[in-house]
Amino acid sequence: MASAEKALSWRLYALVQEGRLQAVLDLLGGVDLPLSSDHHRQRAYALHVLGHREAAHAAIGAALDTDHPDLKGTAYGELAVMLMREGDFQGGLRAYHQSLALLRHDRGRVQTLYNLAWTYLRRTELDLARDTCGEGLRLVSRSADPLARQQRPGFAGLLTHHARVTGQWDLALERAQQAVDCSPADRSRGAAFRALATTLRLSGELDGAREAQLRALDWTSEGREALTDRLHLMLIQLAQGEDVRSGLQVILPDAHPVDAARAQLQLARWSLLEGDHCAALGSLRAALAADEPFAVLDEAPALAGLYAWGQEAGLDLPAPAPGQTPRLHLTVRGQPQVALNGAVLEDLGAVHVGLLLSLHLEGPATPATLAGALFDLAPEERARGTQRIKRAAQAVRLFTCSDGAVVLEGGLYRLGAAWRVTSDLNGGHGPVLMELYGPWIATLQ
Repeated sequence: MASAEKALSWRLYALVQEGRLQAVLDLLGGVDLPLSSDHHRQRAYALHVLGHREAAHAAIGAALDTDHPDLKGTAYGELAVMLMREGDFQGGLRAYHQSLALLRHDRGRVQTLYNLAWTYLRRTELDLARDTCGEGLRLVSRSADPLARQQRPGFAGLLTHHARVTGQWDLALERAQQAVDCSPADRSRGAAFRALATTLRLSGELDGAREAQLRALDWTSEGREALTDRLHLMLIQLAQGEDVRSGLQVILPDAHPVDAARAQLQLARWSLLEGDHCAALGSLRAALAADEPFAVLDEAPALAGLYAWGQEAGLDLPAPAPGQTPRLHLTVRGQPQVALNGAVLEDLGAVHVGLLLSLHLEGPATPATLAGALFDLAPEERARGTQRIKRAAQAVRLFTCSDGAVVLEGGLYRLGAAWRVTSDLNGGHGPVLMELYGPWIATLQ
């Protein structure tokens, strides 16, 4: 890319991050050099968000007119976002998969996997959302691109949502906290605090939710993101009994559809509490008409009374998922595997099973003790074994997307108090570790 073209792309990127979309269009309208595929894509984004759909589709068509796989893949990713914004979910899913088929650079693939996982969540395709997040985390873990690696908190946030709607509240809170802790000092930290605030609100911890949402507002940018954070703060205020309905009604028309559906549900709850059944029914129907099933499912734990009343009125409203604690099941005999609440974590194998099994059967231990239990190492190799244990613990945290599964305190690793671990050993322990893991470790080494 020529220096002038590259400088223009970075300037456009900065304007988009600041939410100054009209400035994007003004800048592109005043340049003398021919617009590249990337510039057409940025123009399409600005036009679409500002409501100029026809012109936006023409611009994205120009962006797609390239033989460069990464540029074309990035343009397909933008087209998918546009189609999702228009409610064309099937078209958006096709465009995301076309994007993934073309993209080669990690940064673009990670972003597309994030967007695809979010789309699956919005449609309550929960297993597909979880598996897509797993693929994204796998790419994040091995990428040399620092910008790709910065997407880790985004996937932690998505998996926080997944844990909530599947009844895994302890895991949801751990994931939300991980998202906050690993976020860089930019607007992604605002999204992480918002995920934490929503999890706290839906679990009834309203003071903590308010504090977290105020932190989200500290990191938000201008435009729709700021509106989203103001709306989420109002949802907390409503739950605390503050009548902020007039302010909520003002921003509702410009809100993201998922957030608008949440707001309609909370307005329905307030109307029902006041005895205005007609208004409550109207808001409930508006929430369902938005065709945002994730929002309706996600709000269910906090709206049990409203949903029961709506079901009696003939509305199709979901019941919240039964609560469940985070459970790791270790398959020891045969192919070593770790499963989190029934879903196999494909990136965890023999060493990770050995680490978890040792902590489960023998209790807390130092990294050196664990290395001695799992690896048959000469004295001069023990430091390397200790580092392998530390990397294994980090991998468990990454792929469970929780810092609570394996905790390091006072130099000792232990299993998190909220976690339940089972295995296929039926209670056998002691020498079984070396008997089972000796051949595996020899193979790995």
